[in-house]
Amino acid sequence: GPGVGKTTLLRDCCARVSSRYRVVIVDGSSEIAGDGDTPHRSVGKSRRIAVREDDNGGQKNAMLEALQNHTPEVIVADEISNLAEAVAARTITQRGVRLVATCHGHSLRDLRANSELSSLLGGFSTVILSSKEQRYDGHKKTAVERLGRPLFDAIVEVKSHN
Repeated sequence: GPGVGKTTLLRDCCARVSSRYRVVIVDGSSEIAGDGDTPHRSVGKSRRIAVREDDNGGQKNAMLEALQNHTPEVIVADEISNLAEAVAARTITQRGVRLVATCHGHSLRDLRANSELSSLLGGFSTVILSSKEQRYDGHKKTAVERLGRPLFDAIVEVKSHN
């Protein structure tokens, strides 16, 4: 939720990573790098792409523009929030570019249950277990399986102090 430090963590990540890699920030709300002519100094050497509000594909298009036109080694995107942006995120990682991103939800479990965003974690499906399967415990006839590889090597769940 708001006020737990996600933006501060993203800024610090941008500053640290940009000392070694070409970092492009896709900043839909101008919260990470600010809205001035030059990115805020808290993001180090990172470059920024503003998301055009008059563009229907907004953040998705900006993510793909960053990938295609700015030769990034790392793309930072704030608030991936729909299927089109999740697909763009997968495209970024499939092209060998590292991705640092946030998604909103109350927990990692919320993200896993979100049909549009769960693909960021590899996607999930519920399967029915046969009574002959080793993982069938005699009670629960279903299991959740991951469909593919997650986009991220690490996931940080940021929670409030309350």
